[in-house]
Amino acid sequence: MSDKPIDLSVLRTRINAIDGELRALFLERMDIAADVAEYKRSVGMAVLDPAREQAILDHLCIGLDAAYAEAVASLWKQIFELSRGYQHRLLERDTCPQASALRQHIAAQSELPSHASVACQGRQGAYAHRAAEAIFTSPDVTFFPDWSAVTDAVLDGRCDYGVLPIENSTRGSVSAVYELLRSRKVHIVRGCRLAIRHALLGLPGAKLSDIREVRSHEQALGQCAGWLDTHPTMTRVTAPNTAMAAEAVAQAGRRDLAAIASPDCAELYGLEVLVNDVTDCGFNYTRFVCIAREPSVTPDADKLSLIVTLPHRSGSLAALLGRFAARGLNLTKLESSPIADRDFEFMFCIDLDAPNIEILPGLLDDLDDQVESMTVLGLYHEQK
Repeated sequence: MSDKPIDLSVLRTRINAIDGELRALFLERMDIAADVAEYKRSVGMAVLDPAREQAILDHLCIGLDAAYAEAVASLWKQIFELSRGYQHRLLERDTCPQASALRQHIAAQSELPSHASVACQGRQGAYAHRAAEAIFTSPDVTFFPDWSAVTDAVLDGRCDYGVLPIENSTRGSVSAVYELLRSRKVHIVRGCRLAIRHALLGLPGAKLSDIREVRSHEQALGQCAGWLDTHPTMTRVTAPNTAMAAEAVAQAGRRDLAAIASPDCAELYGLEVLVNDVTDCGFNYTRFVCIAREPSVTPDADKLSLIVTLPHRSGSLAALLGRFAARGLNLTKLESSPIADRDFEFMFCIDLDAPNIEILPGLLDDLDDQVESMTVLGLYHEQK
């Protein structure tokens, strides 16, 4: 190193010159990648060639110390990602069946009907019931005992649509519903974000000091756990649904029994609101999805939900995320969840904003060589 003082402006000038050369060489490389894509189109080759990429990395890292070798490998992996993404966009070969199907659904957009038969879990007054009334102007609602039965009713044609809770702002995703969406092959056609305000409901004339047992759905009990902790004499008992808990309290006729449910359930089941808001967090919302047997896309669709599984190799998740970043797409959800019928294997649940839905089939084509499996849950609009 020279003893002369460092002149930062000189160093920056040199870096700028190098960056200019790198830019020109990168553009030249991408032009060649376009020619490679055309060749692969003509002979039916796959875009991804892992052996070729590894050979390039091995050659580039010969003779480098560990720090530089790691940096060079990281840089060229990103270059590979950009090159592959560019080739996929040029080819648009419809090799991905999900991409082909999505193109067809986008081309055949249609509005949801204002009146429909809708399956919900629970009883009248359940939050899913409120979500159904928010999605449809005049839904004909049939109630079922659990989420699996709701899905069955949609698949066998007893109901046109079903409404399921998929995520709560304080308690997170509803894993059982995601597993149903993955395994039962139903399709999301609409979303609804509903404000949740739980109340403690008891028999007319009951007092808070009388209550020894509180019933509700496990999610609702969790959302009110802090309030319940301040009342240690109250035993918590899970119920299949908040409205079903309110109905059970009304039928039991016990003054020591209460339910956590929507305040609407007080009038429906002849109960009184003992405490008006027992939710721990003032910002408490649940996302519901409306499912159908067949996929459809409405003209206001702007959200895509996917489930993917990835190969067990280093960098597979980073490579997947690079495909979204390359298209400037914003992920609003990325969450791993165990796959029920596999040994410690996980699926990734992904939501992304899609202001321009026309680019999404190309994205799916782009993702196809990165994933082991991909399920398109739906392209839809979420009401807020």
